[in-house]
Amino acid sequence: MLNGETSQVYSPETGVKTSESFELLLPKLRFGLYNALPDDFGPANGETETQSVIAAWKSADGSRVRIRAKGNFSLDARGLLIVVLALAAATLLLAGLLAWQGFWPVFAIAVLQVVLVSWLLIRTWENTWAVETIEIGPEHIRIVSQRYRARHEVELQTAWAVVETLQPHVVWYDPSIRLRSGNRSVELGRFLTADEKRQLAEQLERAINRYSALYPGRNV
Repeated sequence: MLNGETSQVYSPETGVKTSESFELLLPKLRFGLYNALPDDFGPANGETETQSVIAAWKSADGSRVRIRAKGNFSLDARGLLIVVLALAAATLLLAGLLAWQGFWPVFAIAVLQVVLVSWLLIRTWENTWAVETIEIGPEHIRIVSQRYRARHEVELQTAWAVVETLQPHVVWYDPSIRLRSGNRSVELGRFLTADEKRQLAEQLERAINRYSALYPGRNV
């Protein structure tokens, strides 16, 4: 599908199938849409849980593998709204009772506090919202990275691809995972924990091993 093919995908919001040219299906506000996958992809390696941080699927003909890594952040937009509203209601209710007794400056301070804390919560939620989708095919590897509204896409050659695990210069930092092909290199899973990065590297190596000339176990 890197050559203009299209696939049918299911949208949980509309309940209908639409044609996509393998574009990354991302929720605008809800993590629930992470599970939208083309019909010709099925769980890889016996996986059935699509809510996991690291998940993989195979195409129907087995020639392509799609790996998805998403931020381990369970609060969706609706949950964030509930938290903000509950915080605002509790704060303003208490400040209103004090203002009723004549302490009006307290209410003004409470309003400013609610605005500031809500803004910080929303910004933190946006920065934590992250997903990367890596599609490995016989000829190309397509990487789509999305951090809330920012989207970045890279394409590498599969034949010269290799997965590198680089140890940090500072001992308490996590190792980094890089996918290199020729003179191009892309860091993956920066938002993952050390164990999740290890799982991602294993999934990538298993998929790339079939096609890369740099792996001794290449299946040609």
